[in-house]
Amino acid sequence: MLFLHYIYSGIQSLSTTVNRTYSSEISPGVFEIIKSGHIYNILNDDACKAIDIAVSRSSTADTELLIELLQDDLVTALALGDYTITSSHPSTAQYITIELDQSVDLAAGSLYAAAVGSLTSDKQFFMYLNDDGDVDNASFIFVDGQRFGALETPAINLNLDPTVGIIAVDGSDKLSVYPNPANQTLSINFELNGSSNVAVNLIDINGKVVFNKTITGKVLKYQDTISLLDFANGIYTLQVTTSRGVSSEKVVIAH
Repeated sequence: MLFLHYIYSGIQSLSTTVNRTYSSEISPGVFEIIKSGHIYNILNDDACKAIDIAVSRSSTADTELLIELLQDDLVTALALGDYTITSSHPSTAQYITIELDQSVDLAAGSLYAAAVGSLTSDKQFFMYLNDDGDVDNASFIFVDGQRFGALETPAINLNLDPTVGIIAVDGSDKLSVYPNPANQTLSINFELNGSSNVAVNLIDINGKVVFNKTITGKVLKYQDTISLLDFANGIYTLQVTTSRGVSSEKVVIAH
Protein backbone atom coordinates (compact mmCIF):
# COMPACT_ATOMS: atom_id res chain seq x y z
CA MET A 1 0.00 0.00 0.00
CA LEU A 2 1.39 3.37 -1.05
CA PHE A 3 0.51 6.52 0.92
CA LEU A 4 2.25 9.59 -0.43
CA HIS A 5 1.23 13.25 -0.64
CA TYR A 6 -2.34 12.53 0.51
CA ILE A 7 -2.84 9.70 -2.01
CA TYR A 8 -3.82 6.32 -0.56
CA SER A 9 -3.07 3.81 -3.32
CA GLY A 10 -2.96 0.06 -3.80
CA ILE A 11 -0.62 0.46 -6.81
CA GLN A 12 2.98 1.61 -6.62
CA SER A 13 3.20 2.83 -10.22
CA LEU A 14 0.97 3.01 -13.28
CA SER A 15 3.96 1.86 -15.38
CA THR A 16 3.22 -1.71 -14.26
CA THR A 17 -0.45 -1.61 -15.23
CA VAL A 18 -2.38 -3.08 -18.15
CA ASN A 19 -5.84 -2.12 -19.38
CA ARG A 20 -8.38 -4.87 -19.11
CA THR A 21 -12.07 -5.57 -18.81
CA TYR A 22 -14.05 -8.26 -17.01
CA SER A 23 -17.11 -7.23 -19.01
CA SER A 24 -17.80 -9.96 -21.54
CA GLU A 25 -20.14 -9.57 -24.51
CA ILE A 26 -23.40 -11.31 -23.72
CA SER A 27 -24.87 -10.68 -27.17
CA PRO A 28 -23.87 -8.33 -30.01
CA GLY A 29 -23.42 -4.87 -28.46
CA VAL A 30 -24.55 -6.00 -24.99
CA PHE A 31 -22.00 -6.34 -22.18
CA GLU A 32 -22.00 -7.33 -18.53
CA ILE A 33 -22.11 -4.34 -16.18
CA ILE A 34 -19.01 -4.31 -13.99
CA LYS A 35 -17.73 -2.43 -10.96
CA SER A 36 -14.17 -2.77 -9.66
CA GLY A 37 -12.63 -1.46 -6.47
CA HIS A 38 -10.10 -1.66 -3.67
CA ILE A 39 -10.49 -1.73 0.12
CA TYR A 40 -8.42 0.61 2.29
CA ASN A 41 -7.62 0.32 6.00
CA ILE A 42 -7.58 3.84 7.45
CA LEU A 43 -4.82 4.31 10.03
CA ASN A 44 -5.68 7.87 11.16
CA ASP A 45 -8.81 9.98 11.22
CA ASP A 46 -9.05 11.83 7.92
CA ALA A 47 -11.46 13.15 5.30
CA CYS A 48 -11.94 12.12 1.69
CA LYS A 49 -13.32 14.52 -0.91
CA ALA A 50 -12.05 12.94 -4.14
CA ILE A 51 -11.09 9.65 -5.79
CA ASP A 52 -8.37 9.18 -8.43
CA ILE A 53 -9.12 6.75 -11.25
CA ALA A 54 -7.12 5.48 -14.24
CA VAL A 55 -9.50 4.21 -16.91
CA SER A 56 -8.82 3.23 -20.50
CA ARG A 57 -9.76 4.61 -23.91
CA SER A 58 -10.25 0.97 -24.95
CA SER A 59 -13.70 1.39 -23.41
CA THR A 60 -16.63 2.00 -25.71
CA ALA A 61 -16.87 5.72 -26.56
CA ASP A 62 -19.11 7.74 -24.23
CA THR A 63 -19.01 5.16 -21.44
CA GLU A 64 -20.55 6.78 -18.34
CA LEU A 65 -18.94 5.80 -15.05
CA LEU A 66 -20.07 5.96 -11.46
CA ILE A 67 -17.32 6.52 -8.88
CA GLU A 68 -18.16 5.53 -5.29
CA LEU A 69 -16.71 5.79 -1.81
CA LEU A 70 -18.18 2.75 -0.05
CA GLN A 71 -18.57 1.56 3.51
CA ASP A 72 -16.78 -1.71 4.32
CA ASP A 73 -19.90 -3.68 3.37
CA LEU A 74 -19.03 -2.70 -0.24
CA VAL A 75 -22.69 -1.81 -0.75
CA THR A 76 -23.40 1.39 1.16
CA ALA A 77 -22.29 4.42 -0.88
CA LEU A 78 -21.06 7.29 1.31
CA ALA A 79 -20.31 9.65 -1.60
CA LEU A 80 -20.49 9.63 -5.40
CA GLY A 81 -18.71 11.05 -8.44
CA ASP A 82 -19.05 10.70 -12.20
CA TYR A 83 -16.93 10.68 -15.34
CA THR A 84 -17.45 9.89 -19.04
CA ILE A 85 -14.80 8.13 -21.17
CA THR A 86 -14.90 9.63 -24.68
CA SER A 87 -13.08 8.75 -27.90
CA SER A 88 -10.58 11.55 -27.15
CA HIS A 89 -9.63 10.10 -23.76
CA PRO A 90 -5.81 9.80 -23.30
CA SER A 91 -4.37 6.54 -24.63
CA THR A 92 -1.77 6.25 -21.86
CA ALA A 93 -2.35 5.25 -18.23
CA GLN A 94 -2.85 8.32 -16.05
CA TYR A 95 -4.90 9.31 -13.04
CA ILE A 96 -7.86 11.68 -13.20
CA THR A 97 -9.04 13.25 -9.94
CA ILE A 98 -12.83 13.12 -9.52
CA GLU A 99 -14.46 15.23 -6.81
CA LEU A 100 -17.11 13.45 -4.73
CA ASP A 101 -20.51 15.01 -4.13
CA GLN A 102 -19.65 15.40 -0.45
CA SER A 103 -16.70 15.11 1.91
CA VAL A 104 -16.67 11.95 4.06
CA ASP A 105 -14.96 11.70 7.45
CA LEU A 106 -12.89 8.51 7.65
CA ALA A 107 -12.44 6.91 11.08
CA ALA A 108 -9.11 5.42 12.13
CA GLY A 109 -9.18 1.62 12.28
CA SER A 110 -12.10 1.38 9.83
CA LEU A 111 -12.28 -0.04 6.32
CA TYR A 112 -13.53 1.87 3.28
CA ALA A 113 -13.54 1.09 -0.42
CA ALA A 114 -13.11 3.13 -3.58
CA ALA A 115 -14.91 1.77 -6.64
CA VAL A 116 -15.65 2.66 -10.25
CA GLY A 117 -18.04 0.98 -12.63
CA SER A 118 -20.08 1.24 -15.80
CA LEU A 119 -23.71 2.28 -15.67
CA THR A 120 -25.21 0.57 -18.73
CA SER A 121 -24.84 -2.71 -20.60
CA ASP A 122 -24.46 -1.12 -24.05
CA LYS A 123 -20.88 -0.02 -23.27
CA GLN A 124 -17.79 -2.11 -22.56
CA PHE A 125 -15.65 -0.69 -19.76
CA PHE A 126 -11.85 -1.09 -19.57
CA MET A 127 -9.70 0.13 -16.70
CA TYR A 128 -6.05 -0.04 -15.69
CA LEU A 129 -4.98 -2.85 -13.33
CA ASN A 130 -1.60 -3.79 -11.91
CA ASP A 131 0.12 -6.77 -13.50
CA ASP A 132 1.61 -8.14 -10.24
CA GLY A 133 -1.48 -9.64 -8.61
CA ASP A 134 -3.50 -8.42 -5.64
CA VAL A 135 -0.80 -8.74 -3.00
CA ASP A 136 -3.00 -7.59 -0.09
CA ASN A 137 -6.20 -9.41 -1.14
CA ALA A 138 -8.12 -6.16 -0.92
CA SER A 139 -9.45 -5.88 -4.47
CA PHE A 140 -12.91 -6.88 -5.60
CA ILE A 141 -15.15 -6.88 -8.63
CA PHE A 142 -18.91 -6.93 -9.14
CA VAL A 143 -20.18 -8.47 -12.39
CA ASP A 144 -23.89 -7.87 -12.94
CA GLY A 145 -24.32 -7.46 -9.19
CA GLN A 146 -22.36 -10.55 -8.11
CA ARG A 147 -19.22 -9.96 -6.06
CA PHE A 148 -15.91 -11.74 -6.72
CA GLY A 149 -12.39 -11.41 -5.38
CA ALA A 150 -10.06 -9.83 -7.94
CA LEU A 151 -6.64 -11.19 -8.88
CA GLU A 152 -5.34 -7.72 -9.82
CA THR A 153 -5.47 -4.35 -8.09
CA PRO A 154 -7.42 -1.65 -9.95
CA ALA A 155 -6.00 1.86 -10.33
CA ILE A 156 -8.43 3.53 -7.93
CA ASN A 157 -7.10 5.69 -5.10
CA LEU A 158 -8.45 7.58 -2.14
CA ASN A 159 -7.38 11.21 -2.54
CA LEU A 160 -7.12 12.74 0.95
CA ASP A 161 -5.63 16.08 -0.15
CA PRO A 162 -7.17 18.67 2.23
CA THR A 163 -7.00 21.38 -0.46
CA VAL A 164 -9.24 19.50 -2.91
CA GLY A 165 -12.35 21.50 -3.72
CA ILE A 166 -11.18 24.66 -1.96
CA ILE A 167 -11.70 27.65 -4.23
CA ALA A 168 -8.70 29.96 -4.51
CA VAL A 169 -9.19 33.61 -3.56
CA ASP A 170 -9.00 34.66 -7.22
CA GLY A 171 -11.08 31.65 -8.34
CA SER A 172 -8.53 30.78 -11.00
CA ASP A 173 -7.60 27.36 -12.36
CA LYS A 174 -4.00 26.29 -13.02
CA LEU A 175 -2.95 25.41 -16.56
CA SER A 176 0.52 24.42 -17.73
CA VAL A 177 1.83 23.25 -21.12
CA TYR A 178 5.19 21.78 -22.13
CA PRO A 179 7.44 21.74 -24.03
CA ASN A 180 7.00 25.22 -25.44
CA PRO A 181 8.05 25.62 -28.25
CA ALA A 182 6.68 22.18 -29.09
CA ASN A 183 7.64 19.83 -31.90
CA GLN A 184 5.73 16.53 -32.12
CA THR A 185 3.56 16.55 -28.99
CA LEU A 186 2.23 19.00 -26.42
CA SER A 187 1.54 17.93 -22.83
CA ILE A 188 -1.12 19.79 -20.88
CA ASN A 189 -1.85 19.73 -17.16
CA PHE A 190 -4.62 21.53 -15.37
CA GLU A 191 -5.83 21.72 -11.78
CA LEU A 192 -9.29 23.11 -11.13
CA ASN A 193 -10.42 25.00 -8.04
CA GLY A 194 -13.77 23.28 -8.21
CA SER A 195 -15.07 20.29 -10.15
CA SER A 196 -16.36 21.00 -13.63
CA ASN A 197 -16.81 19.72 -17.14
CA VAL A 198 -13.87 20.93 -19.25
CA ALA A 199 -13.49 21.99 -22.89
CA VAL A 200 -10.00 22.04 -24.43
CA ASN A 201 -9.35 23.95 -27.67
CA LEU A 202 -6.19 24.62 -29.66
CA ILE A 203 -6.70 27.74 -31.80
CA ASP A 204 -4.44 28.95 -34.61
CA ILE A 205 -3.41 32.56 -35.24
CA ASN A 206 -6.43 33.08 -37.52
CA GLY A 207 -8.88 32.04 -34.81
CA LYS A 208 -9.61 28.59 -36.26
CA VAL A 209 -10.07 25.74 -33.78
CA VAL A 210 -7.71 23.00 -34.99
CA PHE A 211 -8.19 20.65 -32.02
CA ASN A 212 -10.97 20.30 -29.46
CA LYS A 213 -12.21 17.86 -26.85
CA THR A 214 -14.61 17.81 -23.92
CA ILE A 215 -14.00 16.11 -20.57
CA THR A 216 -17.27 15.28 -18.81
CA GLY A 217 -17.53 14.64 -15.07
CA LYS A 218 -16.62 16.14 -11.72
CA VAL A 219 -13.03 16.63 -12.85
CA LEU A 220 -10.47 18.35 -10.60
CA LYS A 221 -7.11 17.31 -12.10
CA TYR A 222 -6.33 16.13 -15.60
CA GLN A 223 -3.37 15.66 -17.91
CA ASP A 224 -3.20 14.87 -21.60
CA THR A 225 -0.85 14.79 -24.59
CA ILE A 226 -1.82 16.26 -27.98
CA SER A 227 -0.15 15.14 -31.21
CA LEU A 228 1.02 18.13 -33.25
CA LEU A 229 2.15 16.27 -36.39
CA ASP A 230 -0.78 17.53 -38.47
CA PHE A 231 -0.42 21.18 -37.43
CA ALA A 232 1.67 23.78 -39.26
CA ASN A 233 4.43 25.77 -37.60
CA GLY A 234 3.19 28.92 -35.92
CA ILE A 235 1.69 30.50 -32.84
CA TYR A 236 -1.40 28.94 -31.28
CA THR A 237 -3.53 29.44 -28.18
CA LEU A 238 -4.40 26.51 -25.93
CA GLN A 239 -7.70 27.33 -24.25
CA VAL A 240 -9.27 25.45 -21.34
CA THR A 241 -12.85 26.40 -20.47
CA THR A 242 -14.53 25.43 -17.17
CA SER A 243 -17.60 26.61 -15.28
CA ARG A 244 -15.47 29.40 -13.79
CA GLY A 245 -14.14 30.81 -17.03
CA VAL A 246 -11.32 30.42 -19.52
CA SER A 247 -7.58 29.78 -18.97
CA SER A 248 -5.24 30.07 -21.92
CA GLU A 249 -1.56 29.69 -22.86
CA LYS A 250 0.29 30.73 -25.98
CA VAL A 251 1.93 27.76 -27.71
CA VAL A 252 4.60 27.83 -30.40
CA ILE A 253 4.74 24.85 -32.77
CA ALA A 254 8.14 24.44 -34.46
CA HIS A 255 8.73 21.15 -36.28
